[in-house]
Order: sequence, then C-alpha cells, then structure tokens
Amino acid sequence: MKIFAPQVALRVYGLAAVAFGLVGLCWGDFAAVWQPVPPTMPGRFTLAYMVAAVLLLAGLSVLWRRSAALGALTLTILYSVGVIAWCRCCRPSGIIGNN
Repeated sequence: MKIFAPQVALRVYGLAAVAFGLVGLCWGDFAAVWQPVPPTMPGRFTLAYMVAAVLLLAGLSVLWRRSAALGALTLTILYSVGVIAWCRCCRPSGIIGNN
C-alpha cells in the first residue's frame, strides 16, 4: 500500500512556492513573507524578481519527480538565506547574541 500523504505534502509545498513566485513576478515586489526587505535597499526590485523567479522554477521542479530533490534543496537554501537575513536585520535585541 502506497502512502498518500507525502505526495500530497510535496505537491502543496511545490504549489505554494509557485504561487509565491507568481505573486512576486506579477507585482514586481516581494511576496508577503519577504516584506521585511527595506524599500531603500539598493537593487531591491532586481532582487525581488530574482527571488520570484527562483521560487517559481524551484516550485515547478519540486512538482516534477525527476527534479524534486534539486527543487526542494533550492527552496531550502532560499528560505534559509531569507531566515538568516531576517535574523540579522529584524531580530529583537538580546534574543540571539549581542551583535
């Protein structure tokens, strides 16, 4: 008997990345989850389009069985970079180190 839930979870994960990528490409800005990027950052719009394109392509590759592992790795790296950048600029003082 095949387990149904992992395939559904993988599809939802890929479709969510595709949706965030499409939102970023349509609006030319970061999707809601990436909004802490300051508007004064140089190259913000270029970065927004690049992130949206990576989200879209990686999400589509997650949906294709042959490239699902590479797509999932790409999304993991992208989300990790986003978390690290958010922690560096938006963290409340005293929670994570002194710097």
